[in-house]
Amino acid sequence: MWRYHKSFEYFGDGLKQNREQAVTSFADMVKTREQFEKAITQALKETDKIHFVEVVMSPMNAPKSLVLTIEGTREYKKRKHETQE
Repeated sequence: MWRYHKSFEYFGDGLKQNREQAVTSFADMVKTREQFEKAITQALKETDKIHFVEVVMSPMNAPKSLVLTIEGTREYKKRKHETQE
């Protein structure tokens, strides 16, 4: 499984020389509704910082809007690929 929430570390977040100018706050993976709500509450309180919330859910629990977005993206990529051939 990818660890997208570690993305800030790839760019030097947490390094001593970057701490003074860092504007990141929450960067973690959430798997439960409680964890998600806690992360969002923190993000709403700290609007001057960057937050990265990696949401992990069962495909069967995905919201309809997310499923439609994924399907639309797949269709778009398929059409784009067909026009390039």
